[in-house]
Amino acid sequence: MNEVLGVNFVLMGNLMKAFLDDKWSEFIVSAKSDKWYPAEKLIMLLADVERSAGTEKILACGKGIYFTIRDAVEKMGVKTPLEAIQSIVGAYPFNNRGPSVGGWRLLNAEEGHIIIEDNTIYNCALGEGVVQGAIKAFGGRDVKVKHIKCKKRGDSSCVNEATWK
Repeated sequence: MNEVLGVNFVLMGNLMKAFLDDKWSEFIVSAKSDKWYPAEKLIMLLADVERSAGTEKILACGKGIYFTIRDAVEKMGVKTPLEAIQSIVGAYPFNNRGPSVGGWRLLNAEEGHIIIEDNTIYNCALGEGVVQGAIKAFGGRDVKVKHIKCKKRGDSSCVNEATWK
């Protein structure tokens, strides 16, 4: 079974508070940061928010993650947008586990330009937002993210290309 660490529910619950119904709000309040939960539950949360509030709210949640955790990520030595992107790849396996949780892979990485594969089990709008938010949270300006491949369009994985100054 695929599992996700509870801290992810707490984080996303805070970012999506305005769009959660009572059932999800109660769950988020009771979620334990250090406990593992079925990943399907997070997938359902994202699907419910997307249905009720739209894909843009999932994208906005993704963008907000790195602004919320910036201090903790900085304490791990991350200082630049590129290092923030690299931390996405490294952090995912610590927050998700199971036989088919997928992951992130950098296909091209240089300051100001990356191509990153998102083969996670979550909504690709969340991933696109995480990429954009990580870059902006660590000082990237004029950030542009293109979703150049997408599982929803039949591709084997999602791929985001990002540029920034």
